[in-house]
Amino acid sequence: MSRVLKVLCFALAVIAFGAFAASCGSSNAQYRVVNAIPNTTSFDANGFAVYMNGAAVFSDVCFTCVDPSGKYQSVSGGSDTLDVYTQTESGQTGATPDISSTLNLGGGTQYTLVLVGNGNTVPLAAQVITDPNPTPTSGDAGVRIIDASLILPSVDVWVLPSSITTCCAQNPPGQVASGLQYPASVGGGYQNVGIPSSGGLTAWVVVHGNDGALLLKSISYTLNAGQNYTLVLTDASGGGSPPQFVFATP
Repeated sequence: MSRVLKVLCFALAVIAFGAFAASCGSSNAQYRVVNAIPNTTSFDANGFAVYMNGAAVFSDVCFTCVDPSGKYQSVSGGSDTLDVYTQTESGQTGATPDISSTLNLGGGTQYTLVLVGNGNTVPLAAQVITDPNPTPTSGDAGVRIIDASLILPSVDVWVLPSSITTCCAQNPPGQVASGLQYPASVGGGYQNVGIPSSGGLTAWVVVHGNDGALLLKSISYTLNAGQNYTLVLTDASGGGSPPQFVFATP
């Protein structure tokens, strides 16, 4: 075989391997878990253990925890089984999961799995949220709201520079969600939010259609341009008011 032909064969082999590797990588989905179950400690003081396809992936998942530290985990795309146990029952033979869900996760797609409910008036469940993570408009950050609160009415959410002390109709560009209420609880994708030259951004939660009925004015957030952020709206620890946000980044 000539030297030129050998080089050509090697190059084709490298290209074929790269295409195979890319194909394999795209067959995996990525997921992270947010615990929005307000009465978690009534099930187990140490929180929940999360299993994917029978293998333990997270332990001690407390209320408002984003595990593992907000980073995505990889799993084969397709049909996957999510089981959530109390930490005490984790690994025990014959233990019954508090949540058991068969998920249909698409390869090459990222997801946020929100643990919701209270086991009393609202069954425990895993809500599967797709994370498209689009590139924000230049100079902006992307903000998305997930409403996992069991008690709040339909709400609108605004994200405004912290220097602004009144909300909300006079600042229409700052509205990032409208008419959210659990369980149909995801805002309309990631909304572009401008980054103030100084100071942070504050989230305002008001009764839908009545921006004078303030339910929550959150702490100030410092966001970076070009990054997407998810704010998960939950109840207070143990259930009830006041509501709060869980802050998650990709």
